[in-house]
Amino acid sequence: MYKRQLASNDTTLKIAALALAGQWQADELAGAVRDLARNAKSAPVQIAALRALGLLGEEQKLLVEMLSSTKSATPLKLAALKSLSRKALNAAVTHGAKMLTNDPAKVLAVFLARENGTKVLAAALKNSKLPAAEATKALAALRAAGSSDEELTKVLSQAAGITAIGPVYSEKFVRDLTHESLKG
Repeated sequence: MYKRQLASNDTTLKIAALALAGQWQADELAGAVRDLARNAKSAPVQIAALRALGLLGEEQKLLVEMLSSTKSATPLKLAALKSLSRKALNAAVTHGAKMLTNDPAKVLAVFLARENGTKVLAAALKNSKLPAAEATKALAALRAAGSSDEELTKVLSQAAGITAIGPVYSEKFVRDLTHESLKG
């Protein structure tokens, strides 16, 4: 199933076949998907293959290699990070914390989309030496994403040297405000 499409010279067809292989959990195609993730000449095909690997739950080692490689372009690393975060959140956080300096908005988006992703990221960043300028950028990206995650905001604020003034709009805080306003 889809081996012919994965071997096609048509990039659009190949990307569609990779998406289906991942969505349908076509484990019999894992070898071909892995090969495309490593060796495809087209970055969009490699990205699609990395995404498929994440959906297949395959090749954490390959994903970590892509994240660790200085030769991997940022879009490839982001695809590998997203795929790794599906099956090995702690491993993804280790690499994601290092990638915050490159593109904080895209890196944070990966962890905002995962259950407990921001909690695990906050714990990892607590022990890291994130430079103040990078922490400020990450904090701005977190706010721009519409997130008010209390733990992550606190860790990034501390790293940036910012003292939080005013309330942090957590779910509990908003619920309490709602109850207060209903009382009149």
